[in-house]
Amino acid sequence: MTKLLLCDVDGTLTETVSGATFKQNPRDVKVMEGVEAVEAVEAALNWYRDRDWHIVGISNQGGCAAIDQKTGKPFKTIEDAIAEMAYTLELLPQLQAIYFCPDFKGYFCYKVSKDGITKYDHSQKAVLLPYANYDSSVDGYEWKLDEQLNFRKPGAGMINLALKEFDCDGLNMEAAWMVGDREEDKEAASNALIHFCPADLWRSRFTKGIKEFTGLNRDLIWFLEGVEI
Repeated sequence: MTKLLLCDVDGTLTETVSGATFKQNPRDVKVMEGVEAVEAVEAALNWYRDRDWHIVGISNQGGCAAIDQKTGKPFKTIEDAIAEMAYTLELLPQLQAIYFCPDFKGYFCYKVSKDGITKYDHSQKAVLLPYANYDSSVDGYEWKLDEQLNFRKPGAGMINLALKEFDCDGLNMEAAWMVGDREEDKEAASNALIHFCPADLWRSRFTKGIKEFTGLNRDLIWFLEGVEI
């Protein structure tokens, strides 16, 4: 059985060195700190790797599309985002790849791994759907991707791509888990029909000391402890 752990990156595995909300440059990255989080992240990733899980990062990088009003340019270039993910892979070598979506419509995805960079394009798969958000519309309709194709979380596109590339789709999806700190991560997991674990619970499981967790279902117990009940 193929087992796949998909981790949100910012706020789940890493934070900024500068203390700013968003990464200021490709090396403004460090493993999550506070309450032994560094040890917890490392211990967690090692635990899954040692049990033959594939581990990947899944990240929205809207800074590549958001415009800085001071400069009139995006806050982050695609090249900066790629460099940031490559550096994150250096910090956390347990990750086999990081998938990131740089645009608000979810048309594009990049995969960064030790083998190089791959770009995926779903822009030709967009269809006209009833206008429902801030995007520009045409006579009440907008070009939009189905949630299963949309790379931007809460769309399931990045997760579905990773599931396919790591042979974890179909019957193996019971062994696919998303870990994240935001509602969009939970919704993306739901859209992809895979399990979800909150990042704070996941990190707490791997901090030092004896802890008691209550209210966990059988699936979470298996995911966090490797125990069938």
